[in-house]
Amino acid sequence: MPKSKKKKVFHQKKKSFEYKWTIKQKMQCAQWFDEYKSVTLVRREYRRMFNEKSPSTTSIRSWHQKLMETGNVLDKKITGRPSLSHEIVDMVRKDYLRSPEKSARKRAQELGLCHTSVSKILNASSPLSSVLRDYSQI
Repeated sequence: MPKSKKKKVFHQKKKSFEYKWTIKQKMQCAQWFDEYKSVTLVRREYRRMFNEKSPSTTSIRSWHQKLMETGNVLDKKITGRPSLSHEIVDMVRKDYLRSPEKSARKRAQELGLCHTSVSKILNASSPLSSVLRDYSQI
């Protein structure tokens, strides 16, 4: 009976090289691209000047496009739901102290806020909950 051969599997870790370029380097590449109109020439110039691996074609083109559209090469700010301000949290806290039996939906409607925001503020897992509980016992 022949022995079954087990294949040796070598797991190689992927080498991930994440290059972070400075604003100066991005600006320089964008300006070169505007001047040369060639990504290849920009990459050669970059390697010559900075003595390191050059950015990708996509990066160079996107930096140039950003420079032409906005005047800089900075990334756009990440959009999303704004965080709750201290004023809103304080407003909900004061309303809770006035009438702790009120529902979150009713409270949100009266304060002109989203009911999920009010619920999160009043949620037992929030750091504010202990403060709210302490005030309600007074």
